[in-house]
Amino acid sequence: MFNWAPAEAFIAGHWKRSDQPFREQAALQEEVLVLRQCLENAGIVSSVQFTLQLHRHRFNSVRLSSGWSPEARIEHVLSPNELTTGILEHAGRATMCSLRRTCTAIHEAFTHTSICICGGVGDGGVVLKSAVSFNPLGGSFNPLGGVWKEMPPMLVRRAGHGAGVLHGQIYVTGGAGQFSNTVERFNQRTRKWEAMKNMRTGRCHHAVSVVANRLYVSGGLVEQQSPFPEMPYRRFQGSFVAERFDPRIGKRGEWEILPQMLWARWFHGAVTINGHVFTLGGLHGSDLSSMECFHPVAGQWKAQPPMLTARHGIAAAAMGGRLYVCGGESSEVVLNLVEIFDPVTSTWQSSPCMTSPRKKPIAAVISGQLYIIGGGGARGLSDSRDYPDSQRLTSAERYDHSKRKWVCLPPAPARRTIAAGASLAIA
Repeated sequence: MFNWAPAEAFIAGHWKRSDQPFREQAALQEEVLVLRQCLENAGIVSSVQFTLQLHRHRFNSVRLSSGWSPEARIEHVLSPNELTTGILEHAGRATMCSLRRTCTAIHEAFTHTSICICGGVGDGGVVLKSAVSFNPLGGSFNPLGGVWKEMPPMLVRRAGHGAGVLHGQIYVTGGAGQFSNTVERFNQRTRKWEAMKNMRTGRCHHAVSVVANRLYVSGGLVEQQSPFPEMPYRRFQGSFVAERFDPRIGKRGEWEILPQMLWARWFHGAVTINGHVFTLGGLHGSDLSSMECFHPVAGQWKAQPPMLTARHGIAAAAMGGRLYVCGGESSEVVLNLVEIFDPVTSTWQSSPCMTSPRKKPIAAVISGQLYIIGGGGARGLSDSRDYPDSQRLTSAERYDHSKRKWVCLPPAPARRTIAAGASLAIA
């Protein structure tokens, strides 16, 4: 009888050796899973950050293997004539008419989105109530063009104020002087400014951001009154106070005080990313590099990684899910430095510098392009009559992300510093 024992032993050994890599892989996957759980429990890595970074890594791997380039444009891939003919053959006339109306609406929204700039300090230190708008496309698809237009003036003169957009209306908050707690908005239907519900805290040099159709105001300089009537004095100090405006409550909206920020700050920046308010930089005794994040649902502030360079008078904007910080002043030097923060990796990195150093310029994003306008070109108090008028900048520039460089744009019609602005579609 044939002895099968050696053959069976050989086959068993062969399968055991073949199965070894799979068992090692399973053990490695188990160890990685346990390591991830330990990091999450320790608060070092969040599950959301891990998942986002994993998807980003997989996407980059596919992109590199496919040869896709982010500089490719749709006209390089699709021919408009061929696309139109193909849709017409398969969709019919009714669908083409609907598509035409949709494309027309997109074109109008794209070409009528403007950057509105209001108030500020003009030549000779005069506080302004005038307002202007800048259409980067000039009513056409020419990204190198741009048209400036006058807007109706605000109700009062303002400097060191803030601005944000709710429901297609630009809201202007606070500012230096007797109107520090007042709010007004531009009604596009009537083409007039109208008074809104006052803030609970008068302030200037604060920051404004918008989350879920609510206006968030943070920090700023606030006036502190003397507690002793026989020894009156007026003193200004940086504020920890933040508040939120909901236009849906009542006829004129309602303000509510939020939990205090971790740092008192003024002359700072604030942006919204993924439903969170990021507040950063500014002054409080000295230049700040700190950053904090407010979660509207949790109702609390959380410290974030600080900027690479401490500074105040920055321009901050969100683009492509990342936070851009431009210019500002640090150690009595006006900067052209640009930094980018990625909230997924919680890291900062340097970006190409602007063409001109500037502090407290207007920052706005339109169609994935970052625009920087005006600001002050010299150190010192730009709201002072002694500030050189020649340093109240009218220049404007746009960051071309695909080419990683800044492009100069048509200058503003008038000089102004510590103004406020925001982008919105103007009817």
